[in-house]
Amino acid sequence: MQKYDYVQLTQTTYSGTADGTGTWETITPADDMGVLPAGTTTLLILAKQIESSARWCGLRSTGKTNPVSLFDFTRKDIPFFVPLGTNDQIDLYAENSNVKFYVVASFTDDELVMFDVDGTLPTTPDTGSTYSLTTISGVPSTASGVVVNDNGGTFGSGDPLTSTSGSSSAYGSQIVLQDSSTGNVYIWTYDPFPVHGYFKEGVVINDFQNAFTLSANSTWETVSVANPGKDLVIMEAIPASSGNGFAVREVGSTFDNPPDFSSRGAPNMRVIGLNASGQFQAWTQAITDTFYVRGWIAPASGGSPTSTITMTLKDLAGAVTRNNLTNLQFAWFPISFPTSLSTPTTVGTAETTDGSGELVITVDSAAATTGWLVLYSPANNWQGSYKVTTA
Repeated sequence: MQKYDYVQLTQTTYSGTADGTGTWETITPADDMGVLPAGTTTLLILAKQIESSARWCGLRSTGKTNPVSLFDFTRKDIPFFVPLGTNDQIDLYAENSNVKFYVVASFTDDELVMFDVDGTLPTTPDTGSTYSLTTISGVPSTASGVVVNDNGGTFGSGDPLTSTSGSSSAYGSQIVLQDSSTGNVYIWTYDPFPVHGYFKEGVVINDFQNAFTLSANSTWETVSVANPGKDLVIMEAIPASSGNGFAVREVGSTFDNPPDFSSRGAPNMRVIGLNASGQFQAWTQAITDTFYVRGWIAPASGGSPTSTITMTLKDLAGAVTRNNLTNLQFAWFPISFPTSLSTPTTVGTAETTDGSGELVITVDSAAATTGWLVLYSPANNWQGSYKVTTA
């Protein structure tokens, strides 16, 4: 699993039609994200629609007939898990340029298994019930959660998940967590939404945090979750009023600043990157809105160990340090000789240097690994390759 700081996918084609019959655009996510981590099969994409009028939005795996999602909605941010299709591409459908798409994270089959949308997808019944994971066709009992896709109805996941008073979460790919004590998931719906995939054992951790609120209106606040050390947090916001807007982002990110109130009205689940201290940032238009932490997502059990690279960046003459750089992109190749740089094990798009030019990044390699680090600064238009050893 690799998290990203809302990397925008470049679009050049818009349907221009107020329905779902217009033109789709095939894009290559790696053109915007850089080289994808080895084994990447699925992207978590945030669809953002900033108009008060409903606009059509769709996502589809290239080569497939059925979309992951295709419907119209008013001003909102909605997450979707989208499997990569032919040539590691996906298809986007946007009615106009106010529908935008951002990558939040990437996953491999070792972490998240998505079903074939052109096949028979497992569906949930019309009314709420508690299910063993083994009763959902194609989902193994060892799964730690399922992805349920909602195209605009009413959906809920209880807290705890065996409760019959689940809070509603409308729109998008929702993550339903397994109750660790019973092995069941609780799915409460008014519509038969299909199960699109499942997380493998140990990837999703359903340690719940009580509801929390923010202390001030229209101000970004840093929120600490109970168990730091995970990569992503599953969060839900329940607006107290249909007109309220809220936003969330990683600490240090400039995404959605200032917020454009895209997330309004119905409850909405979001997945956000955590920093090393287990923190993210939240913003609300009204402190009466309630936020919930539903769980965490971690790398697959038995995944690669991590280590750090610390280095001071200087100019070509080695005389001037490159201080306070932002949005540095990098790719890490744990190989001794640069004979093949086609498959990095770790990539990033939002690294920074401090006031003395020092860069510290975490990579998926054991300590004392020698490899090549490729850096690129879009703002300064320079790049460099460095042979380094992790600590």
